[in-house]
Amino acid sequence: MIPIQDVIPSRRRPWVTLTIIGVMAAVLVYEWTLSPEAVRSIAYAYGWTGARLWWLFPVPALLHLGVLHAVSNMLALWIFGDTLEDRLGHARFAALYLIGAIVSWTIVVATHPVSAMPGIGGGGAIAAVIGAYLAQLPRSRVLVLVPLPFFFDLVEIPAAIVPAFWCLLQIIGVTGAGGGVTAAAQV
Repeated sequence: MIPIQDVIPSRRRPWVTLTIIGVMAAVLVYEWTLSPEAVRSIAYAYGWTGARLWWLFPVPALLHLGVLHAVSNMLALWIFGDTLEDRLGHARFAALYLIGAIVSWTIVVATHPVSAMPGIGGGGAIAAVIGAYLAQLPRSRVLVLVPLPFFFDLVEIPAAIVPAFWCLLQIIGVTGAGGGVTAAAQV
């Protein structure tokens, strides 16, 4: 089952959502060109830690621990972000995204104040987008691609089911990639 999009059409182009996804994709491609040690060095240089906070600098939310971690975040943002951005407007959507990232990492730092382990990823920001989407559109549905033995089928499911799969992919993505980077704010 692969979520494709929500069933609510947007009236305007979701520039903020597309920009965030584009930058995440570019950062992911850049990370692929680096050794695992170099990626870990970037995470330690730019990730949130108890000793150093990047309150208004969104770089840690654009870094990811691997392909599954990044793609699951970009897919969730694609599914929920365009419709929510359409409803909230570009500026309010961008603010929601940034505040979600800041709040999630503030909680991580508050619960681990002396940790030197960096936190990266946009899980908190994506969770804020998903939560706001479900609060605004609790009965919405998402179109999913279901692979069957000899063909694919498109099926609508309640949007509230998709976040459970996203959380599972976050857990798998961050624990599978490891590397001494915290996964605490991802779920």
